[in-house]
Amino acid sequence: AGLTVGFMLVPQCLAFALLAGLPLEVGLYASFVPLVMYSLFGTIRQVQAGPTALMSLLTGSALDSAGLEDPMDRMKGAALLAAITGLLSVLLGVVRFGFIVDFMSHSVMTAFCSAAGITIATSQVKHLLGVQLERHHYWWQTFGDLVAHIPDTHGPTVAMGGTLLGTLLF
Repeated sequence: AGLTVGFMLVPQCLAFALLAGLPLEVGLYASFVPLVMYSLFGTIRQVQAGPTALMSLLTGSALDSAGLEDPMDRMKGAALLAAITGLLSVLLGVVRFGFIVDFMSHSVMTAFCSAAGITIATSQVKHLLGVQLERHHYWWQTFGDLVAHIPDTHGPTVAMGGTLLGTLLF
């Protein structure tokens, strides 16, 4: 279990920190603290303890909408957002509000997850190409900026990323 955490969770959480526009060290904290808390309070094996891609995307979007640019301000904003979200989750759990999910259709959930996947993919291609881009509010702005910066790609980064991606896929 420890090797799984070391090889999978830590790099994944580092990527989630980048996805939210937070410093990398936040990803390290987000990989260990939830595991410790879940070991003390968790009751269900199937729950993912720690950040998820969708949660990171929504956090980054909320921080962008708040106009937080400075890394320290973004960390404070993310901590406040996490505290508010945790309190609301506990409150909604106490009043047994989870039944509302039963009224969401499968097609709505599928569309939401597909849109999140497209947004996440377009926001992460810049790392695969080795180009520096600013954060954009909409995925098509990010895609347009990526296309415009294709001549600026860093060859060794593309070779390394492409090789590793190919290894993972095949």
